[in-house]
Amino acid sequence: ATSDATSDATSDATSEQNKGGLPLFLLDVNTKGGALFYSVVLFVVPIVLYAYECNTSSRPPEEIGRNIGFAFTTGLTLLWTSTYLFRVANKDMTYAKQLKDYEDGVIQRRLEELDDDEREGLLEEIEREEDRF
Repeated sequence: ATSDATSDATSDATSEQNKGGLPLFLLDVNTKGGALFYSVVLFVVPIVLYAYECNTSSRPPEEIGRNIGFAFTTGLTLLWTSTYLFRVANKDMTYAKQLKDYEDGVIQRRLEELDDDEREGLLEEIEREEDRF
C-alpha cells in the first residue's frame, strides 16, 4: 500500500510537470534552469518583437528599437520594483528571515535550558492565556 501511495505521488508530480509542456524547474526563478530560461526569454523576446515590427510597420527601425528598448527597460524596472516592494511588505527579505531564525534559535535554546517544572509552568501559563482569548 505504501509503494502505491508513493507511485501515485510520483505520477501526480510528473503529470503536473507535463500539464504546461515545460518542466517546473524551468518556471521557478530560484533554480538555475529557471534563471537561464528567463534570461534567454528576456534576451530573445525584444529581438523577435523588433524583427516583427520592422517587417510589419512603416516606422523607421531606429524608432522601433528605441521604443522597444524603452518599453522593456521601463517594464522590467517596474516589475522588479513591485516584487521588491511585495517582499518588503511581506517581510520576506533576507535580513528579516535571518532575524526570525536567530530569535527562534534563542527562544529554543532558552526553552531547552529551563527545568521541567519551569517548562510545565510556562506551558500552563500559555494555555491560560489562550483560554482567555
